[in-house]
Amino acid sequence: MKNHKIELGGKGFMIRSDVEEDRIRSIETFLNEKLDGVTGKSQRISFTDSLVLVLFHVADLMMDGDDSTKKVKTDAAGEVRGLRSEIDEIQQLVQKRLESTEDSIS
Repeated sequence: MKNHKIELGGKGFMIRSDVEEDRIRSIETFLNEKLDGVTGKSQRISFTDSLVLVLFHVADLMMDGDDSTKKVKTDAAGEVRGLRSEIDEIQQLVQKRLESTEDSIS
């Protein structure tokens, strides 16, 4: 773990993390962009209120990501079930053909 100095909304903070420096800067940039979007250039809103709004937005993004992941997993599971059903049908067809070939050979 090491200390990282970051700046959010013009305020300096020291955080302790084992996350890579590039990732820290990426998060810092993302959060500052969100803070700029919340506060705008003409509005006067407190730093704390801005952070609350950004946290709400970030939580919404995370929940959307979770929902998307669940949908992908559900869709993939449905596709796998469909493929397994098709494989079973093909195996039954092959088995019937093998049996009919054995009958005709006998």
